[in-house]
Amino acid sequence: MDLELALRIANELGITPEEFQKRKDYLLLGEQDLANIRDVRQRMPEVPGKIFDPFHDHVLSYAETSKFLQDERVVERLKNSHGQYFKELLSGEYDYDYLLKRLAVGDVHVKLNIVPLWYIGAFSKYIADLYDTIFAAYPDDPLRAAERFKSVLKAVLLDIVLTLESYHYGKYVLQKELEELSVTDHLTRLYNTRKLDEDLAKEIARHNRYGHPLSAIMADVDDFKAVNDRFGHLVGDDVLREAATIIKSNVRNVDLAVRYGGEEFLVLCPDTGLESAHRLAEKLRRFVEVNDFLGVGHVTMSFGTAQHVPAEEGRAFLARADGKLYQAKRQGKNQVCS
Repeated sequence: MDLELALRIANELGITPEEFQKRKDYLLLGEQDLANIRDVRQRMPEVPGKIFDPFHDHVLSYAETSKFLQDERVVERLKNSHGQYFKELLSGEYDYDYLLKRLAVGDVHVKLNIVPLWYIGAFSKYIADLYDTIFAAYPDDPLRAAERFKSVLKAVLLDIVLTLESYHYGKYVLQKELEELSVTDHLTRLYNTRKLDEDLAKEIARHNRYGHPLSAIMADVDDFKAVNDRFGHLVGDDVLREAATIIKSNVRNVDLAVRYGGEEFLVLCPDTGLESAHRLAEKLRRFVEVNDFLGVGHVTMSFGTAQHVPAEEGRAFLARADGKLYQAKRQGKNQVCS
């Protein structure tokens, strides 16, 4: 279990010890329930050996859940973990560590892609078996057994609530973060070419259909090899990060700033004509030129711009911007060519 991640989830969801207590209060899980649950535990000092067999048979009878239990060793580990869970469930001690373990279960479900339907469905079988087990522990007192079962059920519902909270967070927040990381350049924190490919296709389709202008700006750090040779690659990385920050801070939210490769950057500008793209590139060039790069001093960049023409393929469009960039390089660097 990844309890460190579970703690992060708890913090992100705002589940403080006080908020955790609110959840227990809302489920009416009170002191008498805790006493009832401990009484069940005293009746069953050892986990009944076969209590989980019907549960696992139920899970294995559905293709959607049995696919997670193809390996007998996995089944055995699951049974052992269920045995430990059974002891914790009947402990009557639902502290913050208990909370974190339940949140960690939700994270596991995200990683295994166990959707709530199958999780709750499996729990319904577990609850039915738990009902039989508790009543068997009080053969001469069904009323007492019913009271104990209702108390245990509240604890089970608390577990389901926490697991689903964690699942929802992992599915829709952590997954989004992972998706964002998959399209982000780790050095500069700009988007990478995978994201460019996705957005470029969409923007070209939009341009071809509606006629909205679309432009691209290519940029390259001048004499970057000399920076690496003189100051080292770590300082060179710092230069790229600073240049990326300048670019990202001075483009619109709708623009896509990309690390195109090495010391080369690209800005995709929707709803932007060539003249406006040229002005933006010139603005970026000036900001780079006057910036004092830490450990290096002044650095310049060259820029090339192009506007998409109807029916033009994305690769050809970017190649034209790249051609303008290299025209700027040939003409003396630290300039914009369109």
